[in-house]
Amino acid sequence: MKCNLALENNIETEVRMEENYIRFIIYYYSNNDKRTIQKKIEETEKFMNFFPLVVRQSNSKETGSISLEVEQKGCDRLGGDFFEELLQKLKV
Repeated sequence: MKCNLALENNIETEVRMEENYIRFIIYYYSNNDKRTIQKKIEETEKFMNFFPLVVRQSNSKETGSISLEVEQKGCDRLGGDFFEELLQKLKV
């Protein structure tokens, strides 16, 4: 399943889910947005004591994406809870 969301501060998100796997991709178009996203990820990691795999890809000096990946086992909802908390911090 794939879902796209647009944020008010010119950031776009994409969620990809399969059985036991979630990938949350955040596309940014300025260095300021990139720093904001990185700060909110760090805040959410500390708040939830949960640390997904984070991959950053630059397309140019100012644009790129940050991908967060979580493998879930059984009925573990921590990955989904993490992404919901991050979305709230990003004001989506």
